[in-house]
Amino acid sequence: MLTYPVLQAADIVLYKASLVPVGRTRQPTWSCSREIVRAFNNRYGPTFPEPQAVYTEAPVVLGTDGVRKMSKSMGNTIEIFAPADEIRPRSRAW
Repeated sequence: MLTYPVLQAADIVLYKASLVPVGRTRQPTWSCSREIVRAFNNRYGPTFPEPQAVYTEAPVVLGTDGVRKMSKSMGNTIEIFAPADEIRPRSRAW
């Protein structure tokens, strides 16, 4: 939680975006990114616009269990570099 919001904020402010499409599940990190932009602007002057979230209607990507959203912490993902003997059983779970 310490580095991801900073990287996300950097990705957004690099382009000086005013509107950013974001999924509703990303609300906590999105809020943190906005706070980072506010703090930067308070310290160094109005450098970056504070972007506003545009929530998309895109569905949540379901994990391998087919029920909950895909999440490493829930253990329902397929790692990109996982060995084939681990990937095959997980892909059949759908």
